[in-house]
Amino acid sequence: MPLHICSLAYYGFHRREIAKRCGVGIGAVEQTISSEAGLAERRKLCRFESARRKNRVLVLRYLALYPESMRKNVKRDCSSAFFWLYLNDKEWLEEALPDKLRPSGRY
Repeated sequence: MPLHICSLAYYGFHRREIAKRCGVGIGAVEQTISSEAGLAERRKLCRFESARRKNRVLVLRYLALYPESMRKNVKRDCSSAFFWLYLNDKEWLEEALPDKLRPSGRY
């Protein structure tokens, strides 16, 4: 049973889903995950990668729908994804966003 729990946990299944599939409590799943070397760190990485994919897709879909949009429009309309990417994947965000516009002054 612990091997099945570990394999499901390795592939990123939620603790509640693992418990349901294996017929054990969530506490038993958490205990098994924490006792397996490197599994908790792998799950953290899976959650990070999932969040990164989700937020990148949100920004890319917005830019595909509104190709003439400016950076401030993306920031306003996709604020959650924008700020997550700004804090965690700034290099990709800078490449994906439209070019910066020069301010137009009076002179």
